[in-house]
Amino acid sequence: MLPPLLVGARSRGAAAALAAAVFALGGCSTTAGPSAGAQTAATATARPTPPSLWIGNAPFFASRWPRAFLDAPLPAPAKFIDGHPVVYLTFDDGPSPSETLALLHVLARHHAKATFFVIGESAAAFPWIVRSEIAAGDTVGGHSWTHPHLIVLSRAAVTAQLSSTSQLIRSLGAPARCFRPPYGQTDALVASVAASLHLRQYLWTTITNDFTRASVSADLTRALEGLHPGAILVFHDWVPQALQAVDELLSVADAQGYVAAGLPC
Repeated sequence: MLPPLLVGARSRGAAAALAAAVFALGGCSTTAGPSAGAQTAATATARPTPPSLWIGNAPFFASRWPRAFLDAPLPAPAKFIDGHPVVYLTFDDGPSPSETLALLHVLARHHAKATFFVIGESAAAFPWIVRSEIAAGDTVGGHSWTHPHLIVLSRAAVTAQLSSTSQLIRSLGAPARCFRPPYGQTDALVASVAASLHLRQYLWTTITNDFTRASVSADLTRALEGLHPGAILVFHDWVPQALQAVDELLSVADAQGYVAAGLPC
């Protein structure tokens, strides 16, 4: 997990001074979603509407999700289901046109469910992939609109990043009542905005650092070291080697009687 100094900075100025440290500390990928090579030229030239223009736009609140349902508290993640230990696989920075669908096949082969924390910009560019995640029974949460350092933004900007992503996900068919801050960076302001939007914030117990692309073996080793009942593991679904690491991890988890489930979201 990230060092405590990056969680709960006391001022926006202090947070700005700390933000650059995350690159050296391995908090998350330094790219906002799939690698540049994964994006097509057409996608790059036709960017989705900026989130600041979406605040309060009713069409992005799907009518199938009543306000009372969205505001209801979420249950805590379980450590055991029917006596079986639970592991929560989570995937950040997607969806990726080159990797996410292949990952869904890996999960289906193991009868596993997962949680995808998607970037709004990428979800707007590849909505059918998000719908495929939902159709597979996985849970989907927000990972902000553009993957910024939230701890250096104003309240209005944080609100735009979180609410616009949630609204888009809801329009695609999931309630999106949870989110993960980019780089795992959060503070009192981010937590306050999330609470005002009725979003649960999820960090993790183990991050595999697959975004460094060191090796499948290194990713698998970190994941297995972090495997315990209720563990929340972080992968990135734009990293090609994550597919093999997840496949091998699930084989081990299956043999140990684990259930791979989606986080309450």
